[in-house]
Amino acid sequence: MDYMKWIEALDCWDHNNWDSNSYPNFSFTELVCKETGENRMTRSFLARLQRLRWAIGKPLLITSGYRSVKSSIEAAKIDQGKLPGTHAFGSACDISCHGALAHTLLKAAIDLGFTGIGVSQSGGYPFIHLDDLDGDLAEAKSVMRPTVWSY
Repeated sequence: MDYMKWIEALDCWDHNNWDSNSYPNFSFTELVCKETGENRMTRSFLARLQRLRWAIGKPLLITSGYRSVKSSIEAAKIDQGKLPGTHAFGSACDISCHGALAHTLLKAAIDLGFTGIGVSQSGGYPFIHLDDLDGDLAEAKSVMRPTVWSY
């Protein structure tokens, strides 16, 4: 799989073209790659994330949105001969949450069709990873969807 062609085909958001009407509860800045400033989140993922926010009825703290293939995390995967993760394909984010909010978020995420759910509730930084990887990309990455895992 030539993952770079896939990634380069994604929309490249900036402050001028960010669709705040469609995603009113999320800003361009909170979803950018923290190392490169790029934001190539897919419209379908953003729409699902916005529906999740409406279902929850509370703000969601995004701790990791888009990750460029140039970021240290994704570059390390590539250096190991692996494909970049779902964040690099614009189809994932990590949300800081624990306790009752984590429970509510998990139920809503499943109901809304998120297909990859990673849960980390121990340690000092509890979060939930959500992605909507499916179809050709899931097959190319040889990952099973839907699935849930723990960190």
